[in-house]
Amino acid sequence: AEHADWDKVIGCYEQVLNSLDEEAASKSSQPRAPRAGLRAVHQLLPDFVYGDAISNQAVAVRELLRGLGFTSEIFAKRREACAADSARLVDEGAIDPEAGLVYHHSIGSEATALALAHRGPKCLVYHNVTPHEFYAPHRPGFAWLLEAGRASLPRLARHFTCSAGDSPFNAAELSACGFRDARVLPIIVSPDKWNIEADRPLLDRLQDGATNLLFVGRVAPNKRQDKLVRVFAEYVELDPDSRLVIAGDGQEFDPYFRHVRGEIERLGLVHRVLVTGRLTDAALLACYRAAHLYLSASEHEGFGVPLVEAMWFDVPVLAARAGAVPDTAGAAALLFDTETDLREVARLAKLLARDDREMRRGLVEAGRARRESFTPRAVRPIVESLARRMATAARGHADRRAEVA
Repeated sequence: AEHADWDKVIGCYEQVLNSLDEEAASKSSQPRAPRAGLRAVHQLLPDFVYGDAISNQAVAVRELLRGLGFTSEIFAKRREACAADSARLVDEGAIDPEAGLVYHHSIGSEATALALAHRGPKCLVYHNVTPHEFYAPHRPGFAWLLEAGRASLPRLARHFTCSAGDSPFNAAELSACGFRDARVLPIIVSPDKWNIEADRPLLDRLQDGATNLLFVGRVAPNKRQDKLVRVFAEYVELDPDSRLVIAGDGQEFDPYFRHVRGEIERLGLVHRVLVTGRLTDAALLACYRAAHLYLSASEHEGFGVPLVEAMWFDVPVLAARAGAVPDTAGAAALLFDTETDLREVARLAKLLARDDREMRRGLVEAGRARRESFTPRAVRPIVESLARRMATAARGHADRRAEVA
């Protein structure tokens, strides 16, 4: 009833075609990298993982850099076999020492030393390091890596020409650690990713009439899937024909994953909670299309890509007010404090998923405006600005070398 209106459909087509015209005009007049000076800007990250937000961001930034006329590749210390076409292992081929380097920092890693040793201009992009306290009870060794990654930030500040956080929350942390003029480089969340067919069997399974509450993200202590399960136990009392979908990678050997499984069993929700494990994009598309509400109890997010992805599917968002969530969601989400009573969170979820159409419509409309801030077209000028800063630094390096000579 909302979308099957001819004037609205034609209006949408006109909007898309006009935006394509604008994009083509923008590309045709896009300044190219200068023939003299910085010609290549590469990226370095500890791990390149299929479906990972940081890996996806590196790919999107690479395409923007190439569009600006730079030679650009992605290098990683470790890489999944299925990603061989997307990233090169840094141990298999050295990075051109004169190139610009964008280093994605998110955990303690030997990649940090490689970034520091690079002679060319450098930009650190900070995706936040999960506070180690979340992992300490479950995986002490991994908690140590996280603590090391966060502790290294102040020492890194003087080594990078420029820096950016992927949210204002992260940029503020960079500034607090001594990085000068830290910018914000948002994660690119493009709807083009979803120009595919949904996983039909999964979509049919989810569209059985039940209310679907969705959370997307790897099963991790900071994302609080255990708390989410407890919220859902309260929600079921209000909406018996409902389902919680936890869409994200989880490993049976992981103590926290087993803890979440245990909570599901303890609360008698085995047949009502679907823990999907790692999903293909087609399966994730099915989850978004079938969702009535995106519900997050996560207590630490450096950005929160699924919040924006939900907006592209007109799914209203209810989330804990924590980390970068307020920055990313803006006015397009209903937020609750982490201390809020679980029954009250469940009541808000029922309100958005089923009862209050006006509130739901308001959040969807806000999401349609907010999601535009993270498209490639919106982020391209920021990437160009960072590349210009590295090019200026490269000219400064060249001038100093000429003076010495």
